[in-house]
Amino acid sequence: MSLAAIVKQMQGAPIGVVGDLIADIYVYTRPARLSREAPVLIVHHEREELIPGGAANTARNLAELGAKVWLVADIGADRTGDEVAAILARSGVETSALLRRDDRPTVTKTRILAGDPHRTKQQLFRIDREPKRSEVKPREAEAIARLERIDPHVRAWLVSDYDYDLLSPGVIEWLRRRATHKPVIVDSRHRLPSFRGVSVLTPNEEEAEAAAGTPIESSADAIAVGRKLAAQLAVGAVLLTRGKNGMMLFEAGVEPVEFPVVGIREVVDVSGAGDTVVAAFTAARLAGASLREAAWISNCAASVVVMKVGASTCSPNELSAIFDLAPMPASAIRRAEA
Repeated sequence: MSLAAIVKQMQGAPIGVVGDLIADIYVYTRPARLSREAPVLIVHHEREELIPGGAANTARNLAELGAKVWLVADIGADRTGDEVAAILARSGVETSALLRRDDRPTVTKTRILAGDPHRTKQQLFRIDREPKRSEVKPREAEAIARLERIDPHVRAWLVSDYDYDLLSPGVIEWLRRRATHKPVIVDSRHRLPSFRGVSVLTPNEEEAEAAAGTPIESSADAIAVGRKLAAQLAVGAVLLTRGKNGMMLFEAGVEPVEFPVVGIREVVDVSGAGDTVVAAFTAARLAGASLREAAWISNCAASVVVMKVGASTCSPNELSAIFDLAPMPASAIRRAEA
């Protein structure tokens, strides 16, 4: 099956997403002058934009690719949460399983960007609004009840773990049990070892280094770390994303496959690229792609979104255009057919 045919088969693929929802707010400004009150830059406000991030971005990426998506996530009982939920619903994501919380705000990351008109704006700083971990208790039973309700409708679970409070030990254990029946694919910011026994892990280099306790300074280091994680965590595969160095795929019992980065003219923003990777990978697997084909498709999808500002999505048409420019490496094709 061709890569384009795989993308067509993504349409309607039923996938559950569970994880930490984030509201990414971008405040666009233009520089004016230096303040006389303090050595700081004064900027003039132009506009603001709210973009669903974290698990919400992952869900939107899946929906953009044509999947049927259910999202289980915490959301504050606040205006920001309402806006994120509305954007998700307009994107085609099923939001009935969102857990509205009056004991914590919607996790929000506000980025202040400045630059002259008609030029790419640069981020000055970021303001995070998040729950204090000591003051918030996970609503584990309620989360598991939602997972149980959705589970019969989905063929795979995608986990987007930003280490807030939804993915409690009980929820993680539920997901590990599901991995014996259907794919459970995990993108975890800080807790890779907690997901031992799932189907696939998709860490970046920093996350893999922390989990393996080994720095990655070369391709040889990356191979050693990927193999270590795949073996120690007893997963079916590890897809290691390496930024400008592309990706590496580790499967049990076979040599790792390296995927070069797809030709990118200029990286605009890497925010949310990992969400796109795991979304495209999961959708491709449900569409019948091999692990290697799914890895290449996710690599191509990431090359699209890093050319956009903020946590963005990749459409089927954008993917197809990349396939025409960047065919799958011959070495990966041979192994996919083996």
